[in-house]
Amino acid sequence: MLKILLIQEKSRHAINIEFRECCCLKRAFESLGQKVDIWGLGWDNFYSLPDFNSYDLIINMENYGDRWLPDVSKIHEPVKMLWTIDSHTRGLGPYIKIFNRGKYDILLQSTKDFVTLDPNKKSIWFPNCYDDSIFRYADWNKKQFFIGFCGSLQNRRPYLKRLQEWFGNAFKENIWILGPDMISAIQSYKINFNLNVANDINFRSFETLGVGSVLCTNENPQYADLGFQDGVNCIHFRHSFDKYTRTVNETLGFRPRISTDLVTSVINHSNFKKLHNRLSYYYTRQDELEMLAQNSIALSKGHTYKERAKLLLKNIETGKLQGFDASIIEKK
Repeated sequence: MLKILLIQEKSRHAINIEFRECCCLKRAFESLGQKVDIWGLGWDNFYSLPDFNSYDLIINMENYGDRWLPDVSKIHEPVKMLWTIDSHTRGLGPYIKIFNRGKYDILLQSTKDFVTLDPNKKSIWFPNCYDDSIFRYADWNKKQFFIGFCGSLQNRRPYLKRLQEWFGNAFKENIWILGPDMISAIQSYKINFNLNVANDINFRSFETLGVGSVLCTNENPQYADLGFQDGVNCIHFRHSFDKYTRTVNETLGFRPRISTDLVTSVINHSNFKKLHNRLSYYYTRQDELEMLAQNSIALSKGHTYKERAKLLLKNIETGKLQGFDASIIEKK
C-alpha cells in the first residue's frame, strides 16, 4: 500500500467539491487499496504543512494557484508528479517552471501534443477521464432531449444558437450548471454537444461516455488515439478555430481563447451545414444513434479515474515512463 498526497485547491463552489479532480483521484486510488490525503488552499489542513517525505507519491494537480504551492525541491523520498490539465489555455511554459523549480520526476500531460514539447523529456500522456462512482449510465429511453449542452459558453455560442434553430425543443441548453445538477443535465441528452477550446480533449468528452450519451465534438486526432470512432461511438464535426481573434487577443494581453461569434460564424459557414445534415440524419434514425450510445458505454470502461490511477501505479512499480496506450483498452 502506498501513501499518496494530492495537492490541489479546494473547489470554490460547495456543490462541486466532490467533483474536484483531487477528490475523484482520491476515490480511485482508495478503491485500489492505497492511502490518500488531500492538501491545498481552502482545505481545513492548509495551514499545517504535511510531512512531505512521509509519502511515497506526491501529485501536484493545481493548475492555477502557483503562488501558494509549497517548495518541494528538497523533498526527495516520494516520487513527485505534476499533472498539467490546462496547458492548452496557459501554455506549457508556466508548468515547466513549476516542474523545474520543484524538481518533479514526471510531468503528466492531459493534452498529447505537449508531451514532445517537454524540454526535460519527462512527460507522459495522461488524458482526462471521468469518475464512475458519481457519473452513472442513464436509461436511453428516459433521455428527454435529442441534443443538449451543459457548460460554459466560451467559443460555443454560434453553435448553440444554431442547435436551437435546428432542433427547437429537442435541444436543451444548461449554462454554468455544476455538481449533481450537471450530471442530471447531461443524463437527459441523447447527444451531448461539445466544442473544445483548443487542441485539448476536455473532461466533458469522457463524462458523456459515463452517462451513456453520445458525444458530438470537433475533430481532433487525439480522439482516435483514445478509442473514439466517428459514426461508431461518437459524432465528429469539422471546426475551424478563430486564429485571427486569438492573435489579436494575445497581442493585447487578453486570454487567448476568447473568440468573436462573428468571425467563428463566418469561417465555419460550410461546417455548420455539414453538422446540421449529420445531426438531422440521426434525428430521423435514433435507433442508429442508440447503437452509438451502446458503443460509447463500452469505450467508457477504459477512461475512468480508476484506470488512470492504475497507470500511475504502473509507473511507480516499473520505474519507467509509461503514458496512456489505447491498445490496452482494446485488449480488455
